[in-house]
Amino acid sequence: LEGCFRYHQKVFFDQGVSEQPAKMAKSKNHTNHNQNQKAHKNGIKKPKRKRHESKRGMCQKFLRNLRFSKKGNVSHEESLKRAEERKAKFAGQPAPVKL
Repeated sequence: LEGCFRYHQKVFFDQGVSEQPAKMAKSKNHTNHNQNQKAHKNGIKKPKRKRHESKRGMCQKFLRNLRFSKKGNVSHEESLKRAEERKAKFAGQPAPVKL
């Protein structure tokens, strides 16, 4: 291929422009054809939610506060006991008047 001058493919070996013939430009850059149909073939499902999500990677400040707030919560039995104590405390007094 010495002295090759193929102008229609722009090779120009003598001037050192290119070793290979130039390729044609691409005409199509992107298509999303049929992707939506493929996605809906088995249905698009929501991700399954776990009952208790992991606290790994959560903010440490938040987790520390969460522990203290849980510690301060009152159990159901304790709340019933406190309600009975309140009833006994105000048993002899008249009911409050609503205006």
